Amino acid sequence: MKKVLLIALAVGLFALPVMAQVESGAGKVTIHACIDFLGKYIAEDKDNGVKQVEDFIIRDTILSLQGELSDKVSWELTSLWTAGTPVVSYTLNGSTLDPTTTYQPGPVLLTAKIDLKLIPMTTISVGRFLPDQSPALQYHILSNVHTIYFPMLVSGGPSYGGGENTALVLAPSFQTGVQAKVGNETVHVSLGWFNGIQPQLDSLTGAISTPGISNFSETDNSKAGLVKVGLTTKGIIAGASWWDEYANNLQKTGGTEDLRLTIYDAYVGYKHDKFHVLAEYAENNLDPLGKGAKDIKQSDWYVQAGVSPIKALEVVARYEVADQFDLAKDDYNDDEEAWTTIGLNYFLVEKNAAVALQYIIKDHDGLEYNTNEWGLLFETSL
Repeated sequence: MKKVLLIALAVGLFALPVMAQVESGAGKVTIHACIDFLGKYIAEDKDNGVKQVEDFIIRDTILSLQGELSDKVSWELTSLWTAGTPVVSYTLNGSTLDPTTTYQPGPVLLTAKIDLKLIPMTTISVGRFLPDQSPALQYHILSNVHTIYFPMLVSGGPSYGGGENTALVLAPSFQTGVQAKVGNETVHVSLGWFNGIQPQLDSLTGAISTPGISNFSETDNSKAGLVKVGLTTKGIIAGASWWDEYANNLQKTGGTEDLRLTIYDAYVGYKHDKFHVLAEYAENNLDPLGKGAKDIKQSDWYVQAGVSPIKALEVVARYEVADQFDLAKDDYNDDEEAWTTIGLNYFLVEKNAAVALQYIIKDHDGLEYNTNEWGLLFETSL
């Protein structure tokens, strides 16, 4: 442990990010860069076969171009430059999920969208982007997210900003489609129409996959609809959303079934210069439409709080539960993850550079193995 921290401190040199505006033939272009360097440590658990982990990771490193053609038309191109981005699929094996990881070479396009403000109080977004669904669906900027990992509620496994051993396969990430956001700075309603997560359940093998979880194009003949209501006033943030998707997997072979996926999400929080609190709950329901098939459900929630005794220092904590496939405590066992994250964040250069030291205590339901994790993050972002 000491070796990891000392080396990480020695290597943690901040190449300050560059923010520049370039005048072009039509409008202006803004450059945004973020670099995350993560050192992680998990102690060996010989009794349960857990090997020691000492790892340095370049993670969540993005480069973004944002442009304005006029006050009515803007655009964004954002790419992830972390090579070897893991893509995880899961096979249901009795009462457990067996993960299979493949690696997608970087860079990977995250966002490619056009925003149109042709109607008063309305922004229409077209392209590929994060839907307006959960406050945890955002780029990983420490001053906004506050923790090294996103909540398990949206992480979908060890992908962009996610933890290392979660198994949430029913949460959307970057989607391709169209979204209308109507309202003002206090109240808004968002309506979206996307390709969708496109869940697939192979009736022969029991494998669950989500080829559309972060999609560029369609793999079936169905779409997903999103309805969201949001409130922001005097530091209070709150919202509720509904995701409804019918997946008719016409292009999948091997005995797959059509499915319907619904996601209900609600959150409430308060932001202040000196502290913040945020709580969120999501319920994901996957309904195989074949005869005799059981519904698959997930219930996920977290409570997070942070306080800044001085401007540059933040003490943060989060407790989260991912009740992966056991909402009703049915015949699935040992599938609940409960994580407690505690840590310190130290911000430099008006929060455009930061150091975070955090410890994650992981409870794996009835399983006794220990994968508690230390994380030391260096980040520059502007």
